[in-house]
Amino acid sequence: MRGWWIIVGFAGLLAACGGTQVRSEPTPVAPAAPEAPTVAPEPAPGEAAAPEDDPDRVHAAEQAAREVVAGVRAGGGDPAEARTRLLALVQGGNASAVAWYNLAVAEIRLGDLAAAADHAWKAVEMSGGAPRALAVARESFSKASRGPELADRLEALSRNLPENDALRLALADALVLANRPGDALREATEVLRRDETNVEAMLTIARAYLAMKRLDAAEYVAVQAADIGKDPRALALLGHIAWHKGDAKRAMAYYQESLKGDPTQPEVQNNLAALYQEAGDAAGAEQAASEALRLDPTYRDAWINLGNARRARQDYAGAIAAYQEALRLDPDCAECEFNLGVAEMDHRPPEQDEPGHWKRAIEHLSRYRVMRRGAVRVDPTLDAYLDEARRNADFLEKEQERLRQAPAPQPREPETGEQGP
Repeated sequence: MRGWWIIVGFAGLLAACGGTQVRSEPTPVAPAAPEAPTVAPEPAPGEAAAPEDDPDRVHAAEQAAREVVAGVRAGGGDPAEARTRLLALVQGGNASAVAWYNLAVAEIRLGDLAAAADHAWKAVEMSGGAPRALAVARESFSKASRGPELADRLEALSRNLPENDALRLALADALVLANRPGDALREATEVLRRDETNVEAMLTIARAYLAMKRLDAAEYVAVQAADIGKDPRALALLGHIAWHKGDAKRAMAYYQESLKGDPTQPEVQNNLAALYQEAGDAAGAEQAASEALRLDPTYRDAWINLGNARRARQDYAGAIAAYQEALRLDPDCAECEFNLGVAEMDHRPPEQDEPGHWKRAIEHLSRYRVMRRGAVRVDPTLDAYLDEARRNADFLEKEQERLRQAPAPQPREPETGEQGP
């Protein structure tokens, strides 16, 4: 299993509700985060120091960061300890791209995505756009829902470093996330002109076409990438395209083939969970979602799909726990509130029904309505759930009150008269 110091896969957006029937969308396939070395990740050679930095100071700062990470790993790899020690390091004047990088990775594992994004960007700036720093920036900004901001920052940085293809492709990928696929296509195509077999550029172009709903073009480019690089991400992207085309069976086959090449792809495991759920295989869905969470415990959408699978298996307590974890990771998750409301309606006591779970359902569904206000004017499904929850809560409360006010049974008087023989 990967340690905390390895960048986990990016979790894209996966809607997980729609009435009681789960209807999911495939998660975008992210660029791979390069595997970190044994001790600590470093920027690419020649990119570690900004021009004005003193090389000896930079080397000393990087060495200090590597020693911190090595010490944390030797102690079991606790990301909380890593964050504390790395913060002390950079605040003490030993800031380096290596320290900022590892600090951001630790914060991703801890779920502090805002801090992770800020610190990942420092690693990008200090390294001059090193691939590992770019990967963790993509991870953290995307999870923090700051994709457009990342695109703007990378655009400004790439103007100063026009020959850095890794930076240009990171910009293209960020432009896709920022809903600017035309600009992304331009950037990635420029890289492909210089390197006609650049698989990363091909995958970015395919993702841009997919965002433009040009599915055949996206599929053509992804097939070329798969043929050249035998890259599991190309197979995963083909699965994504097949799903968009409505071919769930082929999508599942592509995802399974992709995982044979690289089983450490949480977004692919999560997509499989949604597909298993749609196929009626709740046990398979739960297993795939659990595997996604083993790889990335901060994957909000995998928690939602785990809850969906448990709900389908009538494990309502387990479903509620999974949805609550997703909501903890993303307090603005409207889908989490909706699914919690529906799960609470089903979570009835085994013996005698009581109003508590209906009241909790009303609270979650009401919060969902507030969060979705403006997006949907009329929601008959939500109205029906709320009406049912209110009706049952009201009935059970009145029944409890009636029982409380009912006169207590009186002890029976002993009968008088002659006793029989």
